[in-house]
Amino acid sequence: MGIGAAMNAAGDTMFGGSFSTDMGGMAVTIGGDVHSDNTSSDDQTALGVSATMGDLVVVANSVQNEAAAGVDITTYSATYTAGGLVIGFQGSDANTSAYSATYTIVPGMQFELGSEDNGTTTTSSAQLQMTF
Repeated sequence: MGIGAAMNAAGDTMFGGSFSTDMGGMAVTIGGDVHSDNTSSDDQTALGVSATMGDLVVVANSVQNEAAAGVDITTYSATYTAGGLVIGFQGSDANTSAYSATYTIVPGMQFELGSEDNGTTTTSSAQLQMTF
């Protein structure tokens, strides 16, 4: 278990904590942060959970903001790894999403296909990446 607290010269405070455990072979981490702004107009609370089940990793996160600080948002993602292939997806309750598939051909050379949707426009791509 990890716990932390911080304060800055402006009077903002932050408290956070996380807890990791193993549940029947599934590694689970749960965490949260509370940010208290000195004016209370930018207060924020964030909670998240991550679960790893072999080659599958699933993450969910929620951020709640005071009205003046912005919009509340919940995000989620998943990745699956099988040898040199990694398949990933992420999305949010703001109608955004993305997915990708990356294959490592040889060390230093990868091929990737992906698509991103920001709620109004979808952009797809394919690329060959080489690292020397």
